[in-house]
Amino acid sequence: MRQEHASSLPEFIELLDLISTEWYPSQHSVGAMWFRGQSRRSWTLLPTLYRPNVVSRGYDEVTLFEDFKALAPSGASPQPSTEWEWYYLARQHGLPSRLLDWTENALAAAWFAISGWIEDKGEFLKQLKPQPHLPPVFDDESPAVWVMDPGSLNRLSFGAEEERVFVVGGGFSSQWLPDAVSGSSARDFAFEGKDCTNAKPMAIFPVRRTSRIIAQQGVHTLHGHDQIPLESLRLRNEHHEGLLLAQIMFDRAKIASLFDQLQLIGVNRFSLFPDLDNLAKHLEWIYWG
Repeated sequence: MRQEHASSLPEFIELLDLISTEWYPSQHSVGAMWFRGQSRRSWTLLPTLYRPNVVSRGYDEVTLFEDFKALAPSGASPQPSTEWEWYYLARQHGLPSRLLDWTENALAAAWFAISGWIEDKGEFLKQLKPQPHLPPVFDDESPAVWVMDPGSLNRLSFGAEEERVFVVGGGFSSQWLPDAVSGSSARDFAFEGKDCTNAKPMAIFPVRRTSRIIAQQGVHTLHGHDQIPLESLRLRNEHHEGLLLAQIMFDRAKIASLFDQLQLIGVNRFSLFPDLDNLAKHLEWIYWG
């Protein structure tokens, strides 16, 4: 897996260009790049339901999901019309799930990686003062953006012919709903004459019906029965096609300036969370001091 380091947004964008050139070397290359920002480089690519601290609580996903649907209708607007719309809605509001959030917007991912380090504006302003002799810091605590080609994940999981990113809703994707994954082992099934299993993760497009997921250009990976981090998947399938995955770490010594650069170009809390609560937080931030 490729790992890179960036101390500024221009460096970050230049690295994305280099990765894109490496993955898609000719004009005939076809692919897409998805991005996920995390506050720590060392955090794995596991959805909330499969993280060790959540697994230890002993949740039953089917019960969580069905109770959410039963208790939420009065607050759900627009009203979900399918099981998948309910599943997206539950994840959006924090219910542990097998969905892992990604975005098609690299700068949005950078904001998610860095913003967790910026809590107090007074401390932020102190850090923003020029510190020319401060050496770069790249370690396991550094924020990072993961970069992935979603088609390569689906090829790895389902075979060479599956380059598409799935739009959930049909019979195939129904095998990844909670009641199909909840057993003690993965479920094998036949689809279009092919033997399949719901053990593996896949890249999917959500139904974008909320202002938040539209603003964030949100997309997802969806884990199946296997609780394996994406970065730990075997790198090649039987057709010798690999998972295209990279990570760009940000310099911890430059977090304040990176955050300031994102604010400067309009990537901020309100641009990514366009609701009244986050508008108030955004205005509180920009008019402080």
